[in-house]
Formats: sequence, structure tokens, C-alpha cells
Amino acid sequence: MKKILMLLFFVLLVGCLGHEEAEYECQIKVTSGSECSALSGRVRACQILDPFYEGGKTPEYCFNTCLDKSKFLNDVPADCIQVSLAHSRFLNSSKAGMVIETTQLSTVEEDIEEEVCDPDSDKTCCIENSKCWKDSKCIDCSQGDCQVESDCDNACDGDLIQEMGCNLNTATCEKTFTKDCSKINQVFEDDFYYLTCRDAECGLDLKDLGIMYNDTSKEAVDYNLAAQDVRKLIKSMDDIAIQTMQSMAADTLSTTFDALNVISGNWIQLLAEGAVEIVTSGINYFATGDAAAMNKPEIFKWAIDSRSTLRIELSTLELKHETAKAKAIVLKNEINKLK
Repeated sequence: MKKILMLLFFVLLVGCLGHEEAEYECQIKVTSGSECSALSGRVRACQILDPFYEGGKTPEYCFNTCLDKSKFLNDVPADCIQVSLAHSRFLNSSKAGMVIETTQLSTVEEDIEEEVCDPDSDKTCCIENSKCWKDSKCIDCSQGDCQVESDCDNACDGDLIQEMGCNLNTATCEKTFTKDCSKINQVFEDDFYYLTCRDAECGLDLKDLGIMYNDTSKEAVDYNLAAQDVRKLIKSMDDIAIQTMQSMAADTLSTTFDALNVISGNWIQLLAEGAVEIVTSGINYFATGDAAAMNKPEIFKWAIDSRSTLRIELSTLELKHETAKAKAIVLKNEINKLK
């Protein structure tokens, strides 16, 4: 028995301590008029906990939140519902539960004036009236810069493509997306090149193409000149080959030596390893510059053994010349198209 009494005391204590103190409350009642008598007697009270509320006029809280909590409007006509402001029933005062103001719900009218907006001065009003707001003015959308996306042209900003779209509220073209062409590379004539924005599209840079054209044109000229000098060297070696070691003419040796020096000084970097060795060893044989002191048997053998390798090298240089020349023509045509 003692345990039961303690449990009841604890429940009452929690109930009292858990209640939030308030000076005022809303009371939602079903009235007892003739048309409402069958529904009367129902009451819902809500404590007004707003610390800034000081009494007086029934607050909106009673007409919305508290009324919603009562759910009376689900099955009770508004004519049968009263909304009252009262002193809280939990006050330790003679005023506890005393009604301050009562309002019949059916008489509550919200004075809502239909707001008439001015589209010429109000952007929102302008757009709601199916017009466009441009340059702080309300205009007919057909007078703007665009009506659909396709009316807006993309544009270049350095290497970037600025994709444009139509803002249907302002009838103006606006940036919608940025694409960086410089992060895209393209293979052109066996070389990788980063692109740039050109005519609102990613494409090869005219400046890069110009540099490429100049470099390729120089390569074509160099390969051609190198081939000519190698051809002269082969001719000298042929002259050596048809002469005997005893009758090897001094001018033939001199011509050969000159050809070797020209190739070594100008084109050695263009030659394959085998051709480089031939040129280097040939210069060593002719280093004295004195035909009488030269080792003619070794020069004769060098000329006989090296001609075939140099003829292969000559064919390679001629092919590289033609390839570079053809590439330069392609580059020139591409540059002309972009100008």
C-alpha cells in the first residue's frame, strides 16, 4: 500500500512540475445554440507561452495554432465554435479561468485587400504579368535580346568559351557555362597541340600554327640542303672509287674534304648514327690536308665501303624533305582558312 501511495505522489508531482506556467490561455468551445446543441460541450484549451504577450486582444495564436490543434473544424461548423481569451486555469489567483474576450468564429473576417501591383515599377509584378524586366524597366518580352536559347551566341574570352543562354525573365543573354579550350589537346600532323577558343569553338591556335609552319618550312629547307651536300660527298667518293690509289687526284681529295667539313658543320645532327661515323672517320683521314701525307689505301677503302650507307642516308633525307614540305603546305592551307 505504501508503494502505491508513493507512486501516485510521484505521478502528481511530475504532472505539476512538467506544466509550463502561463498567465493566459486560449479556449476553443463548441457553443450550445439551437443548431449546435448536438455538438456542444467540447472544449480545448491552449496555454499562451509567448513571453512577449501581455494580454488585451485575442492573439492570432488562438485562431490558428490552437484552433488547428482542437480539430473541431473537421466536423463542427464554424458558426458553432467560439474562440476565447481567458486567464490561465493554472494561475494561483481568483482570476484563474476567467474569460477576457470571446469571439464567434463565423464573425472573424480577415480584411484582405487585393494588392494591385504596378508592373512598371515592380519587377515581380512585371514578370507575373507575363512581361520581362530589363534595364530596370518592364517591357514586352519580344522587345528584348532573346526569347529562346538559340537567340544567344556563344563567345570567346581568351581560351574560354562562354556559353550563353536566354534569361526568360529579363529577355537577355547571360553566361550559363564556361569551357576551357586550353585543357583540350588535339593531334595535328603528328603533333599534340592545346586548343584555344576561336569563333566560339575550340580549335587550333593561329599563333601556334604559324610557329609550326615556320619550324616545318625550315626543316624542309634543311633536309634539302643536307641532301644536296651528301649528294656531293657521294659524288666525290665515286670519283675516288674509280681512281687507283696511285693516281688519286689531289683536287678530288680536296673536294671530298670540303664536303665532309660542310656536312659536319651544318647537318651532322640530321644524320643517322652510321652516317655520322662515316663523316667523322673521313675527316680523320683528311685531317692533315696534305694529299701526299694522306693514307690513300685507307681512304680508298673508306670510300668504297661507305658509299652504300650514304646512299641510304641520302634517300632518308630526301624523304624527310618531301614529308616536311607536304606538312608545311597543309599548315599553310590551315592558316589561310583561319585568317
